[in-house]
Amino acid sequence: MPSRPLTPQYIQSNATSITLGLTQSDSDGGLLITHYVLQVSQLVVNDWREIVSYDGVSLIHTVTVQNDALVANQKYRFRIKAVNAYGSSQWSSTLALTVASLPSAP
Repeated sequence: MPSRPLTPQYIQSNATSITLGLTQSDSDGGLLITHYVLQVSQLVVNDWREIVSYDGVSLIHTVTVQNDALVANQKYRFRIKAVNAYGSSQWSSTLALTVASLPSAP
């Protein structure tokens, strides 16, 4: 099976979207990785669901209020796993973020 991917990384956000950077697994476990699965959950609830707008191969992905049913100013956790013919890796550690613009510089 593939190795566990690294934690998704924050790239940018605004009031309606969050852009994540994703890192490939260090090892494919002997067979090519066919795709990755990206999930989201509300911060305080364990309700993980797949982000269907993610194509499974891109290393940068933007999740949005419109396409992914996120709610502005809501806190979310993100995680990713790798998949090949042998099975799935363990889930990455989670990244917690809020769908919101960063405050302006003083």
